[in-house]
Amino acid sequence: MKILDFRVRPPFKSYMDCEVYDIPAMEAWAARFGVPLGESARQKSLDLFWQEAAAAGVEQVVTAGNLRKPVGVQNQDVDAFAEQYPDRVIAAPCINPLDMKTARYELETYIVHGHCRAVMMEPGYLDEPLRADDRRIYPVYEYCQDRRIPVLLSIGGFCGPDLRFNDPMQIDVVAADFPELHIAVCHACWPFAAEACHVAMNREHVWLAPDMYAFNCPRADEYIAGINYLIPEKMLFGSAYPIFSMEAAVQFYMSCGVLEKRFEGFFHGNAEDFFTI
Repeated sequence: MKILDFRVRPPFKSYMDCEVYDIPAMEAWAARFGVPLGESARQKSLDLFWQEAAAAGVEQVVTAGNLRKPVGVQNQDVDAFAEQYPDRVIAAPCINPLDMKTARYELETYIVHGHCRAVMMEPGYLDEPLRADDRRIYPVYEYCQDRRIPVLLSIGGFCGPDLRFNDPMQIDVVAADFPELHIAVCHACWPFAAEACHVAMNREHVWLAPDMYAFNCPRADEYIAGINYLIPEKMLFGSAYPIFSMEAAVQFYMSCGVLEKRFEGFFHGNAEDFFTI
């Protein structure tokens, strides 16, 4: 069975400067979820990363930049990773929607003329934290809808200064205002799992990638119910590597109650639909 991992940050260039490669901290964080790190993360080895991907059955990965302080993942490195592994990597630069001049340049450089296929935004992490439905972001949504560029939004968990930034209503508003825009919600608005599932059910072009927040978390069962019954066509598999081992993440989903008849869509088909515009 083909597997596409929707949430990966590989041991490659500026990725390794980020907090997710602070291995002692990530060991402690992963322990809260009961899912281990992979050896490739500990060794920061790209060769071992691809070996672990193969062992897990992961044929493609989705990866994105970020603008987090003090060190983020540089968009040129995201693009370079996609260029180096064109058949195995789907990449998304991360942009600041409050700097539309630079955002437009990066959209054109890395997506229109580069090797990336989608764009990432983390509005709650900006110096001036924004909700996803802030009207100042709308020029980016309009640009992406007009040019058929899928949008990844990090909404959920610790993606903002307080729980207002996890509210699924902001996704509902954006999806209503841009009905042709493909939106994937990374972290799936956790802990508002049921509400997020409702938005994905109600809005044709909204997908959910709960990734780490489906692993032994309160309300994780609501995501599993979404995969099995309510919105099986809208749920996306993500390991959250390097925080968790890809192989352990795949094994978790195969044994946590997801129906086998949902595997094909969840592990790759739904993601392929998301990227097909």
